Amino acid sequence: MAGYSKGIYSFDGRRVLVTNSPNIIRPVKGDWSAIKTLLRQMFGDYQLIFLHGWLKVAVTALISGDFQSGQVLVLIGPADCGKSFLQNKIITPLLGGREAKPYQYMTAQTSFNSDLFKAEHLIIADETPATEYSERCAFGAGIKNMVAEPMQRLHAKGRDAMMLEPFWRVTMSLNDEPENLMVLPPYNESMKDKLILFKVDRAGSLPNGERDSRAKFAEAIKNELPAFIHFLLHEYQIPLEFRKGRFGIQEYCNPEVSLAIEDIEPEAALMSMIEQEIFPETGIKDEWEATAEEIASRLKGGDSSSKGDAQKLFSNSVRLGRMLQKLSKNQGNFKGAVKSRVKDGRTRHLPFHEGKRLYKWSKWGLLLNHTHTHMYRGIGHDCSRKPHFPHLPHFSLGKNQVQ
Repeated sequence: MAGYSKGIYSFDGRRVLVTNSPNIIRPVKGDWSAIKTLLRQMFGDYQLIFLHGWLKVAVTALISGDFQSGQVLVLIGPADCGKSFLQNKIITPLLGGREAKPYQYMTAQTSFNSDLFKAEHLIIADETPATEYSERCAFGAGIKNMVAEPMQRLHAKGRDAMMLEPFWRVTMSLNDEPENLMVLPPYNESMKDKLILFKVDRAGSLPNGERDSRAKFAEAIKNELPAFIHFLLHEYQIPLEFRKGRFGIQEYCNPEVSLAIEDIEPEAALMSMIEQEIFPETGIKDEWEATAEEIASRLKGGDSSSKGDAQKLFSNSVRLGRMLQKLSKNQGNFKGAVKSRVKDGRTRHLPFHEGKRLYKWSKWGLLLNHTHTHMYRGIGHDCSRKPHFPHLPHFSLGKNQVQ
């Protein structure tokens, strides 16, 4: 069972026999220069604060038996940059040497999960991107359950379910194309503290695809793991300003990843529709003001080229109003995109506001107040020109900048 040595334990009023123990690496002070170089090239010095902190908390919890929870670790970068190597050759051995695939269970595609209780490290990689917002929400619920709830329901085929307390850490690796980022759950306030999202570069020290050279490198990394775990347990201290609450280390999202995630959110698609249907090259002037109902009618109208997409994006004006309210919070790419005000006090179309809520855009409002570059059409896009709001824009994550 994940996190437990051989023996008999009592859970949920039942005795449980654990027949296999995790393989805990004994820490030995020594050289871990190959691991140090690999990680520094992949993450940069600033992101390493969070990676080392996450690993320290996880390894300490596993060895001590005090099963402190931990965020889901997300690695985002180009193909073949070392993400899977890090998961399989470094994180899995540090966490007991056993791994399993939780994605189907976490997205409610199956209720059976007995295989997960045999591994400390749960790996998500190379999953088919979600195509529906509801699927991403279901994954978010799975993350919240796995991260926040110490007691988990074991459900094996042909067996009665029971409650156990496993030790788990979840990592994800994603290529940096927008369609792959669609695997991620909606990145809202309730999700942010449960994720650590890194932008990963390809390490120059990582051998190319030759099998023999990769095998030799993997063996060198394996030999340094005792020294690395000694560093994590006995030398590395999480800086005070980065320690936080129940997870021991602050949540983190790389700024470029944050902008990329915004591009796949429904609000980005909504802004694209608004740009296309409400502010065409000719027609409405620089500003236009309307209620959520009027905006919904415009986007779903018979002459709207976005009608089909709008119907999928929001079922009614209440849902649209919530999306507009999120856009009005002046965050990230959407700063300055939407301004709202209450007028006349006659209707209630949002459950948490009274009166008629109006939304106003400047014609190029999405990036009007920004003078620096953004993720649209790739990092480095000149936002002084007319912005473009594609539903799934192409972008490429650049090199890490040490902050």
